[in-house]
Amino acid sequence: MLISLDTETGGVDLYHLSRPFLVTICNEANDLSYWEWDVNPLTRLPIVPKGDLLEITDRLEQADEVVFQNAKYDITALVAVGIKWKHRWWRKVQDTLYSGHILASAEPHDLTTMALRYLGLNIQPYEEKLAEAVKECRRLVMSKAFKVQHKQEWLVARKGLPQLPSIEGEEHVWSNDYWLPRAVAKFLKLPANHQYWNVCSNYANVDSGVTLPLWLRHKELLEQRGYWKLYLERRKLIKIIYEMESRGVTYSSQRWEELVTRLTKEELESEKTCIALSGGSLKELPRGGTSNALRHVVFNKFKLTPVVRKKKKSKTNTPSVDKVALEVWSNTLDPKSAAGMFIKTLRVNRGRNTAINYANSYKRFGIPVRGQWVKLHPSLNATGSYALRFSSSNPNEQNISKLSDSNLRYLFGPMTGREWWSLDYSNLELTIPAYEASEMTMVQLFERPHDPPYFGSQHLLVSHILYPKEFEECLRKGESFKDKYKASLYQWTKNGDFAVTYGAMAESGTADLAYHMPGAQKRIEARFTEISKLNQKQIAFAYKHGYVLTMPDKEVGPYPIQSKRDDYGSIRPTTPLNNHVQGTAMWCMCRAMVRVAEYLEANVPGGFITMQVHDELVLDLPCGPKRGSNLAHIMEVKRLMELSGDDIGIPLRVDYSFHPNNWAKSEDPEEAVAA
Repeated sequence: MLISLDTETGGVDLYHLSRPFLVTICNEANDLSYWEWDVNPLTRLPIVPKGDLLEITDRLEQADEVVFQNAKYDITALVAVGIKWKHRWWRKVQDTLYSGHILASAEPHDLTTMALRYLGLNIQPYEEKLAEAVKECRRLVMSKAFKVQHKQEWLVARKGLPQLPSIEGEEHVWSNDYWLPRAVAKFLKLPANHQYWNVCSNYANVDSGVTLPLWLRHKELLEQRGYWKLYLERRKLIKIIYEMESRGVTYSSQRWEELVTRLTKEELESEKTCIALSGGSLKELPRGGTSNALRHVVFNKFKLTPVVRKKKKSKTNTPSVDKVALEVWSNTLDPKSAAGMFIKTLRVNRGRNTAINYANSYKRFGIPVRGQWVKLHPSLNATGSYALRFSSSNPNEQNISKLSDSNLRYLFGPMTGREWWSLDYSNLELTIPAYEASEMTMVQLFERPHDPPYFGSQHLLVSHILYPKEFEECLRKGESFKDKYKASLYQWTKNGDFAVTYGAMAESGTADLAYHMPGAQKRIEARFTEISKLNQKQIAFAYKHGYVLTMPDKEVGPYPIQSKRDDYGSIRPTTPLNNHVQGTAMWCMCRAMVRVAEYLEANVPGGFITMQVHDELVLDLPCGPKRGSNLAHIMEVKRLMELSGDDIGIPLRVDYSFHPNNWAKSEDPEEAVAA
């Protein structure tokens, strides 16, 4: 028996008392069943009959397959009201988010869009009708007349509500109050035929009714295109991500107070310095943006040259003072000049402000668990980017800063009786194209990470290409190029390399500014001819097919990644190779997550993956008999992660770190074991 299931909830914050109030199920005969529960308008909590929970559980147990649109979310919602499958639920689950991503990775994967594309069904009117009713009811119950007449204030969604920390603006707040029309109908004793009684259930039943045929169409296309094995492998992530979210990530409230106090002090000090350097033109720095006063200082007082780059659908020609512009100026100005000091201090101020904002978001979403410890339950989306990178929200765990002066990793770490280990692929997105293209200079770099003169560093290799005279002089004198030119040539090389990594095109000149050398990017590309050939191959494939493929996994084949085009139908020259490499790198990580999760479940009771951040896995393990005695398990996890290289035919290296106290500080595990 095949069924689809959908839930409607009072907000996305299921770990902060948002709860499902409606469950719908559709079977292959298109028979619809639904359970809609009263919601207490003063608490937002549903009143759920136990008999309904037993009925839903029975339907789940009897089904051979259960189709979801975002399975881990609906399963979390069901668990929140006490519904749990008894027998290996993940073997029954199908998810149209995952199948839709394989079929068209760069297109929207919401149910409305996919129903229209794959089934020719327009379900938008049902959502529009619900939206209109919810907004009407919100205006009614929030009115002064309603509050005075009925002597009660309903707990409708709004920014700042502890139950709904994800609400940051006002645009879509109404979508957290789908329960409201029925509650209003019941409270006001409206006629049985009034639309408020069933406007939400009609919408929800359409969703579950569409999900099932959408899945059947997706399955047909996956099989036709040879992607069925690929889907089955990706589907394994559902259980892993669900468990990562439900277990959560721990941070210390004590370290939070300590770090935020320091960052706040440094933010204020840097603002005072910027105001002083402005010569009275600035009274304060804008928070999270640019002001006319700041532009005046940058472009009129210091006469800095605007950073020009192609911007999509730019609404103004006003020169920018954004992150990219600050980085370019920082890399080109004399750091001892007034302009150089101003830009450096402004970057410090913005960095501290950004770190404080992130730290505040952790506090907003945090749930105290014991003593100083607070737990976060970030939402992970394996289909959140078209090139396979995970996205994360509420809060975002993918951008936790590890900059030395505002290292937010310091907040995070293991609770008492536990320890953290992190395992990180070494040079993953450099290794993949080097081996695939047989760029032997790069290959030798990675195969001899301890050999001079580069010691496995791409930055040193590129430095030698750009500054051969200075580099070879250091070799003759036995000096370290990295140390001698740490603040100049070597730093410029690093800056330029990062600009290229983030997609800078040679024609834009952005990377050349960072390298402090006109034509530097083309000079480097000319040196790595085999990678340039691989790039041209990926561009040609993308223009012909509209997508690129990851390197094929020997068991399931390659993953198709759509190539995004601009308004004129063009593809940025850097995009195809970046998609190919990033997609392959993330495929390696996903395979590693499956292997590591299975190993921990079988061999380390109580051990689990707590975070996945780009090329890094963070494990939360129970402490062994001695500090660091989990090292043997870590060596096996390292081996399992490196097996992803065997899947694609490229040797990969994984480094590991031991974090007994916090994620920012590592200790030598061998010394810990010996002690």
